[in-house]
Amino acid sequence: MSIQSLSRIVGRIGIVALSLALVQGGVVLAGPPSKGAPAKPAAKSTPRDVALKAVKLDYTVFTAPDHVMKGTFTVDNQSPYDVSGVKVRCKPVGGNGVALPAKETTFNDVVKAKASKKFVQVSLGPVTGNPQSTSCNVVDLKAK
Repeated sequence: MSIQSLSRIVGRIGIVALSLALVQGGVVLAGPPSKGAPAKPAAKSTPRDVALKAVKLDYTVFTAPDHVMKGTFTVDNQSPYDVSGVKVRCKPVGGNGVALPAKETTFNDVVKAKASKKFVQVSLGPVTGNPQSTSCNVVDLKAK
């Protein structure tokens, strides 16, 4: 066996031995570091965040002859928390597709966890123009 062959074999054995020693010692050899932002720890969800995602809103909104927007709302709370101070924002749209000023209301009654509550004939205030459609969403609440 030549010195060159022996040198190659010893070199390979050395690399294998070094790799085994590193693995046994808990060192992991990885590829080049990834480009981009370092991983952020997952943010903890607050009771409010959990409830806000789990509360659903069913509604019927209409404009009375006196140009006051009114609605019937059902707040369906499927979260594990009781909620109150449920703030609802309604966005009416006129016949020509133009957005009219948004209307808001807040339901201060407690809606128990895994329950729903209906609010009937709630006044949202006067509306300008003649809304052809309205979309409403829960935008805030307090979870207990």
